Amino acid sequence: MKKHIILIILLFSEIFILNAAIQVQGELFVKNTALPGESYTGEIQIANPGERNERVQLSKADYLYFADGNNLFHAPGTDPRSNAPWVQFARDVVVVPPGKSIKVPYTVVVPGDPALKGVYWSIVFVESITDSLLNPDLKEDEVAALSINYRFGVQIATQIGETGNPGLQFTDIRIDKEAEEKTIAFTIENTGETHAVGEVYALAYSRTGSFIGRFDGRRIGTLPGTTVTRSIVFPDMDAGSYRIQLLADIGKDKIYGVLVSPTFE
Repeated sequence: MKKHIILIILLFSEIFILNAAIQVQGELFVKNTALPGESYTGEIQIANPGERNERVQLSKADYLYFADGNNLFHAPGTDPRSNAPWVQFARDVVVVPPGKSIKVPYTVVVPGDPALKGVYWSIVFVESITDSLLNPDLKEDEVAALSINYRFGVQIATQIGETGNPGLQFTDIRIDKEAEEKTIAFTIENTGETHAVGEVYALAYSRTGSFIGRFDGRRIGTLPGTTVTRSIVFPDMDAGSYRIQLLADIGKDKIYGVLVSPTFE
């Protein structure tokens, strides 16, 4: 009997090229601003680089991600900040001819609830339905084969006007002793109601208060209730104790941080 592997691809880039049956072209995280009672439209572009027709299915789910690598996919409309019920597709199954691409339109209809505030989101899975998946009951004497089915995830987020309070919290702060250079690792939790995007960096001082310098980490983009892990490297730092501010600047004068006093060996 054939076995199937589903690989879920969740990226925040403009385009992802892969030797797969289909490709999703364009941004894989899309955010629009709307007010209660308003609606807006978008489209998902699907390309078929192969040599046969590909039937593609689109489905919705709620999505949460965490610093420990866990990804949770719940039934549409389950999570408090789900906008899955708002997303309506013109078609949820399409056929993409070989060497072609098609655009699947969708409409997001925001409920007229004045209590809505902050950001709401969900994920749309874009999955090629291969012949083997359409015919799962195979004869036992057929040659066993491995079918890899790539499932892309496109996140659709809706920001309700300028509403919602931001918030970030630093947790699990530690010296990464396995890193080649002196490194502090930490988790950032989005405790607010908005999508937090911005710079992560550290300001380092000696124990006597002398400023040493600024050290940059990788940017963040987190949604409410999710967590991400970041780390900052302090190259050429001498062994000893320091005072370091870990900071996240998400714009509009919103800077969150914590003061730590690590001792590097």
